[in-house]
Amino acid sequence: MIAAVLCGSLLYSVTGTQAQEIACVEVAACEDSPAVCGCGCDEEGCNCGGCSDDNKIPSKQELSYAAGAVAGYFLGEGGVPADSLVADEVLRGMREQLTNPKSEDQIERIARKIERYQELVGKPHREAEAARFIEQAKAGNPGIRESEELEGMYYLISNSGDRSQMPERSNDVYIRYTIRDTLGNTIVYDDGTEEHYLGGMADAIIYGTELIGTGGNITLWVPVSITGGYEPQRYGLTSGTACNVIIDIELVSVSDDGDDYDGDDYSGDDYVSNIPSRESMSAKKAAAYDAKLYKKYKQAEARYEDAERAYHRAMRDYENF
Repeated sequence: MIAAVLCGSLLYSVTGTQAQEIACVEVAACEDSPAVCGCGCDEEGCNCGGCSDDNKIPSKQELSYAAGAVAGYFLGEGGVPADSLVADEVLRGMREQLTNPKSEDQIERIARKIERYQELVGKPHREAEAARFIEQAKAGNPGIRESEELEGMYYLISNSGDRSQMPERSNDVYIRYTIRDTLGNTIVYDDGTEEHYLGGMADAIIYGTELIGTGGNITLWVPVSITGGYEPQRYGLTSGTACNVIIDIELVSVSDDGDDYDGDDYSGDDYVSNIPSRESMSAKKAAAYDAKLYKKYKQAEARYEDAERAYHRAMRDYENF
């Protein structure tokens, strides 16, 4: 076997087993592009096909941009706006850490400056922004009320719906809802054709939906102090893009098929499942059990996430007290 291998800027040829070993770990000149692509090997030898996004080795420029984008993402997630940073100093900090890494303790001390910014500038700014948002909502919507369950959220029920069919967070529901920003831009839209486990949705949607019956409509005003908190992605946001949102909800239906979580305790080493084996069931019954177990799994997962959110809220309240 003979292979042409690109090593640095030198293209050279090697033969035999050595060629296979080198070609499979090095890179080959790409036939249709000046870029270079990774090689793979099999029993027949090496295969260094044409370039693609999957095997293309990123250029220095592409890698540099990716590093900056990732750093910017985490800064945004941490609530640090771009206009509060000096780009040259950001690059200097990255360069120094890459060439002369600081210890973990040193980085923690430096990171406290970001925490101080969040506490002294970011938090008061969000609180002021949230206050203005709610004042405007009150002025334009007589009858608006503050939620007793989720502090800071306000709501207005335009249609109570069928009060005999009120949902609980343990229910599966069909809801039609829209999340939009204060400029009217739609962030999330759900047409109500997909079933959701209510307890696994965003806090505002949970508490808002529980206030109406089937066929009811409610509008929620949710300030950035809530959407920018724990798991902002549930509102279609990230911490760096968190904003005040308005949510319109219509409760289409509440599922009540008798398969809701029945209190099984899956904790402890002594748990023994009473579910029969798949081999003892017909294909139809096995499929039904599949669906039932998956639903229980999703309900348990949502309960875990709900408890985790409560933990984070309590921890945040404790730290801010």
